[in-house]
Amino acid sequence: MCRDLFGYLKTLITPSPSEVKGAMVVAVLGLIGIGYSIYRGCTGRPMDYRTYEAEQVSPPRESPPVDTTYFLYERKLYMRRGSRPHPVNINNAGISELVSLPGIGPKLAKRIIEHRKRFGPFRKAEDLLDVKGIGPKKLKKIRPYLRF
Repeated sequence: MCRDLFGYLKTLITPSPSEVKGAMVVAVLGLIGIGYSIYRGCTGRPMDYRTYEAEQVSPPRESPPVDTTYFLYERKLYMRRGSRPHPVNINNAGISELVSLPGIGPKLAKRIIEHRKRFGPFRKAEDLLDVKGIGPKKLKKIRPYLRF
């Protein structure tokens, strides 16, 4: 009985031929890795690069923070300096003249002309309130430039 037990244990401990081959491959690869690391340690870096002063890049200088309020102020002044609208006779004006008024775009200019064709000439500035898109605020903006 002991003989069978020892024989069984011996078969468990003894590696198979494929296991022996696998262990040999792992051992050979390990030795190659150790040899390569020793070789690299002895030879140093493969290439030493020379650097010239002309190739060195200096770090960018820190620029002061930009004050955007000044630029916005300048833009506002520029926008105000735009061409001032000239007085327009609302009953004779074409689309291009009406568009020159503040707050009047091409669509609203067409509506004014259609309203003028349908209902006749405007008698006073308040008559423009009947045109869709013109309210009290817009009328207040364009009133100084209206002629009848």
